[in-house]
Amino acid sequence: AEKAVEPVRPLRLPMAAGSACELALVVGADAASFTLCLRGESLRIAPQEGTLIHSVQPEKALPLCADEGRIELRILADTTSLEIFAGQGQAFMANGCLPDENLAFAEIKPDAPLTLQKLTLSMLESC
Repeated sequence: AEKAVEPVRPLRLPMAAGSACELALVVGADAASFTLCLRGESLRIAPQEGTLIHSVQPEKALPLCADEGRIELRILADTTSLEIFAGQGQAFMANGCLPDENLAFAEIKPDAPLTLQKLTLSMLESC
């Protein structure tokens, strides 16, 4: 089922502290821009411009390609990195980071009303 997120009400998803996780989401290619915060790491997602920006220093950009009018993202986060896959793996970004384990949540902050066609957050066991 689709989930609408109003710009004045961020969507916050709790996470297990210290666990690796996988977040998958799908939005329309014409969706409003939004920020995804994952354990304090900020990702700016602009479907209409076709970009994802990770606000590390220096900023890193990932091109987003629409497939049948949809933008698909899969993000793997562990204690020292974020791995971001766009589409069916057509674009990939890996960033070393130290996520804040005190911020055990994922949060979506849209700029305008946003419909998520798919959103899943799964905790992963470590190897």
